[in-house]
Amino acid sequence: MKTLQELTGRESGLVLYDTGHSYEGVCLNWSDINGLPRLDPMGFGFIGLGEDIPEIEPVYSEDISCFLNNAKFWMRSDTDTVIPAGGQVYRLIMPAGDVFVIAPDGWA
Repeated sequence: MKTLQELTGRESGLVLYDTGHSYEGVCLNWSDINGLPRLDPMGFGFIGLGEDIPEIEPVYSEDISCFLNNAKFWMRSDTDTVIPAGGQVYRLIMPAGDVFVIAPDGWA
């Protein structure tokens, strides 16, 4: 798979990267990003590097806040973002470290 939209069937969500000592995350619309989304080093939003995304089955979590505690987030939004309690959680085992993709309930 090339996009998170193909994996999740959704256009947006949260992506958490394991940095080895904490998690850093992004909250975004990923529909036009090939590969895993990352902050553009030039500060123009998010980019993808086109890597393959493994096809895995999600696990439903009734409380996604446990994934968000103590994570540093980067968001680009013109409105307040409300994150619901539950959602589908995908754990991707990648060469650079685990990546959690979260598709919250009710998001597009």
